[in-house]
Amino acid sequence: MPTSANPPELYKIKTIASLSGFNPTLLRAWERRYGLLEPLRTSTGHRLYTREDLKVLQRVRQLLDQGRSIGEVVAQGRAYLLTPVSTPLPSGARYPELERLQQEALESARQLDQSNLDKILERAFASLSPLRALDHFVVPLLSQLRQGDLNAAARALAAGSLQRRLHRAVEADTWSQAGELTLVCGLPDDFEALECLVLAYALKLSGRRVIYLGPALPFDDLVRALPLRQPQLLAISASCPKLLHQHLASLKSLTQALPLRLLLAGSGTRQCQAWPGLHLWCPPQSWQQLLSSL
Repeated sequence: MPTSANPPELYKIKTIASLSGFNPTLLRAWERRYGLLEPLRTSTGHRLYTREDLKVLQRVRQLLDQGRSIGEVVAQGRAYLLTPVSTPLPSGARYPELERLQQEALESARQLDQSNLDKILERAFASLSPLRALDHFVVPLLSQLRQGDLNAAARALAAGSLQRRLHRAVEADTWSQAGELTLVCGLPDDFEALECLVLAYALKLSGRRVIYLGPALPFDDLVRALPLRQPQLLAISASCPKLLHQHLASLKSLTQALPLRLLLAGSGTRQCQAWPGLHLWCPPQSWQQLLSSL
C-alpha cells in the first residue's frame, strides 16, 4: 500500500483514540486480545485504522455506556457491532461522573490551575461517548461559565482551555472523507468562538466532512465560499439574537437560492422560527437527538 500519504478514511491511532474516546494503549490491547479491530500497517509498522474500525469502536462505546461489560460486547462479534443500530439518548438521562468533572473543572478555574483543568477536560472527553460528553459536560460547562460565580480571570482561563481542546478535535487531520460536506461558520460580527467550535465538533462526530471557517465570517465571504465547495449543509453558529435577526432574511434567501440545508445553532436561536430546510439547535436540546434527525 502507498506510504507517502494516508489514503482517505484511514486513521492514525491518536486520531481514532480521539474520535472514539478510548486511549491508544487500550486499543492495542483489544486488538491483541479480541480481534475486534483490523488496522492496516504502513511499511514502518504504524497502524492505520479503517472507517469500519471506527464504527466498531463507536458501537462498543455505546454498549459500554449502557452498562454492558467488554466481555459481553466482544462475545457479539465484529459483524454484530457493525450492524446499524439507533439508540437515542434516554430522556432526562444523567451522568454523575460528568457532573462531578464539571464541578472539578469549575474549581480548577477558580484556582487558576490550568494544568489540572486541562487534565479534567481530557478525562471528560474520554469518559463516555463523545456526543454524550458534549451534551452532558461541554454544553453545561459553557452555561456555567456564562452564568456562574467565576470571576473574569477564571472564566477566561476555562474558556481558553476548552477552546484549545475543542479546536484540537476539530482540526484533527484525519476524519471521515465520505460524509455529507458541511460548511461551519459564525454569523458576521458574532465572535463567540466556543459555540462555533462546539457546532463544528458535533458535526464531525456525526461523520460529516466539515470545513471550519471560524466565527464572525462576513456575509459576502460566505456567499463567495458556498459555490466554491458546494456543501450539502451550511451550519452557522448564532450566539446573539439581535445579530441573527439582522441576517435572517439574507440567510433564508441564500438557502432558497442554493441546493443546501441550513442549521442555525447556539443560544441566539431561542426565538427563531423554523422554515422548510432549516434545522435549529439551542441548549439545552440534545445534540445527539438533533444530529440523528439531520
